[in-house]
Formats: sequence, structure tokens, C-alpha cells
Amino acid sequence: MKPCFRPLALCAWRTLRAVICRLPRRLKTPVYFGRCLSSVPAGSLVIFPLQRALLGCGIAGIVALKRPASPAQGLSIPGITALAERVDGRGFDACNPTDGRLAEDYLGGAEGIEALWQSALGLKRPEAFSAIFADGALQSGIAGLAAVLTERAEAEGRRFGEHVGRLSAADADRMSQQVERLRDIAWCLRAEVLGNLAKVRELAAGSGDAVSTQSLLVFRNLNAVLNSIDRMEVRGRDSAGISLLFTLLPADYERFIAALEKDGRQAEFTRRGETEPGRRCLPKVLPHRILDRGHDDRAAPLGAGDQIG
Repeated sequence: MKPCFRPLALCAWRTLRAVICRLPRRLKTPVYFGRCLSSVPAGSLVIFPLQRALLGCGIAGIVALKRPASPAQGLSIPGITALAERVDGRGFDACNPTDGRLAEDYLGGAEGIEALWQSALGLKRPEAFSAIFADGALQSGIAGLAAVLTERAEAEGRRFGEHVGRLSAADADRMSQQVERLRDIAWCLRAEVLGNLAKVRELAAGSGDAVSTQSLLVFRNLNAVLNSIDRMEVRGRDSAGISLLFTLLPADYERFIAALEKDGRQAEFTRRGETEPGRRCLPKVLPHRILDRGHDDRAAPLGAGDQIG
């Protein structure tokens, strides 16, 4: 068996290496083998990436892409407001001429409503989310836009039901698609931006008045996990667990311990570390949003962790 295995292994290795060598020419991107992502340039593809503190499962352990940094995009509420006004001002009543054909710029036209959709999605990006979180005026402006667009979407939905029989097939299809897109935009602003903002604020309730940008990103990611668990079937949701891992520099760890001592939690932290290896966590530091869902209240020292930000 051994004499036969060695030639097969060498043949497989040569084939794999030949494929890897051809990848850069075909993909037009640099390809590396067995390298750490921090040591390769942005936009590189790494086969069997070296991840010192992470054991990859499945394809995550076979291939990794170091994404290039996305260009910073400013938050322009006036621009979004102008697009929303353009969409809101071109409803069915304003775009239904006497010949029965729906005007091309219905709800701002395909280009206008798509631009508004992309702008709404842009408010979910981390940098935009942080800016909105810290600015009550921005939140009020977005809430106003969501209310206007929700009302317009409901009105257009009623118009569609009333006039669909008198529209051409092409116009009926276009109107239906753009009304649905408008509903998606209103939902995005109302639930995915403002709704998640409220959930993240609830998670960060024990962190004091000021939440650092880095800490806010942790809470935002944790909220994304909780949202995903909410969408699971009941059996999976009831048995789901959350584990958070923080790696601290020595100076930060000392600050963390000092925060525990100040809050009177040092003894409990030490006791859990001695009696439950691998589960060194603080009791009941996460808000009731997690506890009410039936999750283990020892999930992670998130409240104290935020203090060391």
C-alpha cells in the first residue's frame, strides 16, 4: 500500500499546485498557499489559510479571501430625502395619463427607485450605523422618511388593486415590482435601520452613556446573531447558544480585572474560572433581551468587556 500511495500523493500535489499556479491568471487576483491573511495584500485569495486563533470548518478552512477595503462613503440624508421626495411625488395619480399607459417615471422610474434602495441599504453599513446611533436628529429624519414611504407604498398598493384590470401586462408588472420595492425600502428604514438601532441600544444599556465605536460594532454583530436565531425554527432556537471570545492585551486585561473589582464581581469571576474551565464568564451581564429568549445568562462578559473598550 505504501509504495503505491506515495506516487499518487505526489501526482495529486503536482496537480493541485498546477491549478493554484493558474488561478492568478484566470482570476486576475494574487493567490497564496498556506499564508496568514495579515501577511498578504488586500484582494488576495489564500488556499488553506493560516489562522492562528481560529479552526476553520468546511470551505472556511480551505479558502479565504482578503477583501479590499471598501471606500468610505459619506452619510447624506439630504440626498436620500431628495430621492424619497422624487419617488413620493410620482405616484399613480400623477403618472396615469388619459391614454391609460403608466408614465416611465412612475415612483421615480426604475433608476430613481433603485437609487433610493441602494441609499437605504447604505444606512446599514457599519460607519453609517455608528453615525446614526449617535445622532438623534438623523434618527428622526429617517423615521420621517420611513413613515412617508410606508404611506405611499400602501396608497400605491390600493391603486394597483383598483386599476390592475385596466393596465397593460407590461405596466401592471412594472407597477407591481416598483410598489414591492418601495415596501422593501420602507421596511429597510423602519425595521433594519431604526429597529436594529433600538435593539443595539438595548444591548448596550449597561455600558454607560458613551459607547465607543469599537464596542458598538461588537453589539451590532451580536444583534445580527440574535436576529438570525429569531429566524430559526423553534426547536433550533431553543437549543441555540452564543459564545463570545475576546482577546485582550495585558494592559487591557488589567483594566478588565480592575473593572471587575470595582463592580464587586471579581470573586464570582475567579470562582467560575476555577470550577468551570472554559466558561469563565460573568453572571447576568447581558440585558433581558437575551435572558427572556431562554439563552444561557452566562453567555459572555459583554457588559464589563465594553468598559475596557
